[in-house]
Amino acid sequence: MTFASPFIYSVTPALAQLDESCKVTLNGQTLNVGFGGEFRINNLPTGPDLFRVYAICTKDGKTRYGRSGFFVQIALNRDSYISELDMVWQDTPFLSTAAIKIVSDSTLLTQIGSTTQIRVTALLSDSTQKDVTSRGFGTTYFTSNTNVVTVSEQGLATATGVGTVLITANNEGATAVTRLTVSPQASRPLWKALSYWQTAHRRSAPPWLFPAMAKSL
Repeated sequence: MTFASPFIYSVTPALAQLDESCKVTLNGQTLNVGFGGEFRINNLPTGPDLFRVYAICTKDGKTRYGRSGFFVQIALNRDSYISELDMVWQDTPFLSTAAIKIVSDSTLLTQIGSTTQIRVTALLSDSTQKDVTSRGFGTTYFTSNTNVVTVSEQGLATATGVGTVLITANNEGATAVTRLTVSPQASRPLWKALSYWQTAHRRSAPPWLFPAMAKSL
């Protein structure tokens, strides 16, 4: 995993949605907000993953809860600045993702170009579940080999080659993995699959196994 230089939230005080009464949490790190509404977080992973900021602000005996929209941390070897966070506020805590589960409608694809839907379910902080398959809910996908399987932002997996891959889903710091195999031979009748194996191995198979084919070799 690659980590970027610090993520920095900086905004003019007149526009600040955060102040020194707030604490923010981002990617598992919690820290105090400065007097100008700014904060700085180190070791935020780079890449396509989506992040959001959660805030708790207590002032004059009243607590309010904030949550930003999703954003991508892509800068490497330099500071990243966001001048405005699209914060939504309410009087009760926002639900957050505690863990995710990933399943595929099929774990075996038998043709190049065939597809299967990957589905991701989040276990939320109140123990309820939510479908977060789409990128719009903060889920991103990574395939261990795009020459075998690609995955869209909506979780649709497409076979592009032969082999086995691991598909990783990420959502607000939670991760889950599933395995997909692309094997066109799996769709052949048994006798065709055995014939393919015999041809591939030429004379290495004993003659009694495929007598008819053995005579033809």
